[in-house]
Amino acid sequence: MASNSIIIPSSSMPPPSSSSHKYHVFLSFRGEDTRKTFTDHLYSNLVQAGVNTFRDDEELRKGTEIRSELIQAIEDSMISIVIFSKNYASSSWCLDELLKILECREQHGQLVIPIFYDVNPSEVRRQAGTFGKALAKHRRRFGKEKVARWKAAVKEAANLSGRDLQNVEDGHEAKFNKKLVEEVLKLVNPTCMHLPGLVIGPNSHAEGVISLCKFYSSTGVCMFGIYGMAGIGKTTVAKAVYNQIHRRYEGFSFVAHVRERSENNMLHNLQEQLLSEVLKRENFKVQYNVDKGKCLIQDRLGQRKVLIVLDDVDDMSQIKALAEERSWFGSGSIIIITTRSENLLDDIGVDYKYKVTRLDDISSRRLFCFHAFKDTTVPENLDHELVKDIARLGGGVPLALEVLGSLLHKKDDQTWRSTLESLKNLAHHSSIHKALKVSYDSLDENSKEIFLDIACFFIEAQELFASLVLTGCGRSFNLGKGILIGRCLIKIEQNHLWMHDLVRDMAREIVRQESPKEPHMRSRLWLHEDVNYVLEKNKGSNLIEGISAIHPKVKDLTVETKSFARMDRLKIFQAKGMNITGSFKNLFEDLRWLSWQNFPLKCLPTDIHLTKLVALDMQYSNIVEVWQSTIKPLENLAYLDLSHCQRLKRTPDFSRAISLETILFTGCSELVEIDSSIKYLVKLVYLNLEDCVSLKNLPSSICKLESLQHLNMSGCSGLQQLPADLGHLKNLRSLSLQGCNRSLKAQSWLTSILSYVPWAGSSSSCPERLLPHSLSRLSHLTVLNLNDCRLSEADIPTNLGSLTSLKYLDLGGNDFYTLPSSLFCDLSELHHLVLDNCKNLQMLSLLPSNLQVLHANDCSSIESLDMSNYRILPQLYVSNCDRLSEIKGMETIENVEYVRIESSSKLARRFFDESFFQLMGECDEDLPYPSSYYIAGSEVPECANIMEFFNMVLS
Repeated sequence: MASNSIIIPSSSMPPPSSSSHKYHVFLSFRGEDTRKTFTDHLYSNLVQAGVNTFRDDEELRKGTEIRSELIQAIEDSMISIVIFSKNYASSSWCLDELLKILECREQHGQLVIPIFYDVNPSEVRRQAGTFGKALAKHRRRFGKEKVARWKAAVKEAANLSGRDLQNVEDGHEAKFNKKLVEEVLKLVNPTCMHLPGLVIGPNSHAEGVISLCKFYSSTGVCMFGIYGMAGIGKTTVAKAVYNQIHRRYEGFSFVAHVRERSENNMLHNLQEQLLSEVLKRENFKVQYNVDKGKCLIQDRLGQRKVLIVLDDVDDMSQIKALAEERSWFGSGSIIIITTRSENLLDDIGVDYKYKVTRLDDISSRRLFCFHAFKDTTVPENLDHELVKDIARLGGGVPLALEVLGSLLHKKDDQTWRSTLESLKNLAHHSSIHKALKVSYDSLDENSKEIFLDIACFFIEAQELFASLVLTGCGRSFNLGKGILIGRCLIKIEQNHLWMHDLVRDMAREIVRQESPKEPHMRSRLWLHEDVNYVLEKNKGSNLIEGISAIHPKVKDLTVETKSFARMDRLKIFQAKGMNITGSFKNLFEDLRWLSWQNFPLKCLPTDIHLTKLVALDMQYSNIVEVWQSTIKPLENLAYLDLSHCQRLKRTPDFSRAISLETILFTGCSELVEIDSSIKYLVKLVYLNLEDCVSLKNLPSSICKLESLQHLNMSGCSGLQQLPADLGHLKNLRSLSLQGCNRSLKAQSWLTSILSYVPWAGSSSSCPERLLPHSLSRLSHLTVLNLNDCRLSEADIPTNLGSLTSLKYLDLGGNDFYTLPSSLFCDLSELHHLVLDNCKNLQMLSLLPSNLQVLHANDCSSIESLDMSNYRILPQLYVSNCDRLSEIKGMETIENVEYVRIESSSKLARRFFDESFFQLMGECDEDLPYPSSYYIAGSEVPECANIMEFFNMVLS
């Protein structure tokens, strides 16, 4: 099986988002100076990095006035990069572009970044040299008044925070371009929620909610409810509100799909997402304890002004887990809740309720047309009355209009008319059900099967996992997925499959209608009543392809194997705690996914035949030995999850399953040995041994796994040493050792104490180090987590700087007093550095120049930070650093994105010296959007420039 089918269980990450701008960047430049050199290379680099960039062609510059296409492109851009070259001012086109750019900056807050290419910035500011001569020439042609406007614009732009090629990377264009692209990527990095291409109705709703937020935000912590029927657009309204106001808050989180994601006791996952997003920390752990999560939310967010959206809430327990008390959040915080239940909002006691209503006929038609024609108007070659009739049958419900429009996109007139007839024939159903059923009926057989499988078994599943299983079931997953997304029947968010519950209910009704009165004659079973009936009454049939028996009322059910005897086509079986007695011979031979959590036996039955199985999940089981050597090889098994099997002491003989790509042993607290047969897993990509606290060593044979990309050993507190040949894992991308080395440090401490006791007879030799020297050979490693490994200076390999691909490094919670001066020299790709809770660290200097995020919280001994490498300050998080009194090099900083300095009183008193204030006052440099600042407990969300910001902070 191909390695790209790897499934990596991911933590809750911030959801994807998009900008409201058509372009990220507009390039303004003098064509004859830079088009075929600097600008061309910059444009190519931006596009390659995924930055949507507008660069005009020479056809748009014909005539005497700037063309409307260019004006529109400037208005539609988030950032304008103005490349001042020697002949820039000789072009009236460039100067008119500059006027428009500065107008957009003034009116819409557009970012403007001037680049000084082969020209001195002071020459541009003073309009001397070629700039002065060019403007003097223009006066004769365009008049004194217009030239005066141009001169003012040139001066204004040149005084903004810019980049002088000669003073960055020693004038090296390629390096300059790379650095500029990285800066742009930071600025366009989206924090918004994705919205449809056209939002009708919800925008006006959003404006009403936003005005209420502004009104109530000064009165403590406020809760707002947005309610309405399913599919009406509550989530879209909440997203529109969130996108417009979230940057005003110190922290923000949009927790989507609360109802679905809270099922199966997974509320702790939602708590982890909320904390991670608000605190801007990845992998925040609540450890399956909702009460602990409540305490963490209250403790960590109690002083912060936050915006939190809890989307699709349907039960008070969800509110109690995430926002039970207003005192959990700082003054000025806003909590927005979307729900179908107005009564729930009354029980919560929200400050205001906002009802989302159906769209009127005109708005319905516009939204339908947008999805059908990618325009809000009807093409002339189509019957307008026909379009009105179909749109009207959408019932003013955005979901129905979206599905109908997507169904009819690029279809001929005959299809439109037959669709209208189908809708009329479903008159007894709701408008949404009609739209969904007609869309389903138009699917090909492969897409129908995938759609029904997702609705019954794969909602919230990781996309790659669903692909693995469904491909194993003989479905063309990638083809079907594309069709279903195009029809708006499924969505993929954060690499997980999602389906609106109305769509899910329609799909499950289709399965139910296969045999309304006889569940055993259906293809899929998921309702606990039907599962109980079929298994207890021995009603199985060869029509059943999938069973989900994970409902609490099915848990611990005892059935005989003969209940499955006639299920020859069973491919998916999910159970939790179920006890199946009898012989497994000739059973489950066609099974592709077996999820049998809380498995009651000590070992898989020796007579079970699972040669077609691709995924096996036996979490929280009593298993002692996974399989015996007599079991037939699981030759297609690619995914194995044995997490939290507390009695498992040794991994299985992997030679029986050599196709494995993903293995999880998370929380196997008694696991002490990794079988040496792991060397046969040449396809293994992901190995998770997190919290295997009894594991002391890894076999050297693990170093032969050249396909291995992700190794997680966080929480392996008993780990004493990594294999010396770890560097042979040439494709390793991420290595997490958080919380390892604890027993080793205890041994070292005990040895040093006993060395002073003559009768103890202890050896003076030191224990082996955790990190082998070969670590430096992991040239593809991008993530290294060494948090809480109790490392001293001597424990950190001196050649760690050889990890030239490293982007994320966590050294928090360690014991070093300083870091080697050479450590960061060659880490040119390092963007994220965490040093939280390094209690002994006294000084930090020579940080890598490309760093984007620095966490140095709770470093109680640190006295100085050296940021002299930077002109754009990385996102900086410094709290509870009582001795920190200076940040060196701040006088060179031109742009600040995010600064959080809290409970660091010495630094708050003398954050910057007078020379810095004088410099910033002269330059009056603008802060880039987005910006957020938090110094010593004072938030200043909307300042015009750096000078204003720091004046407010220190006043």
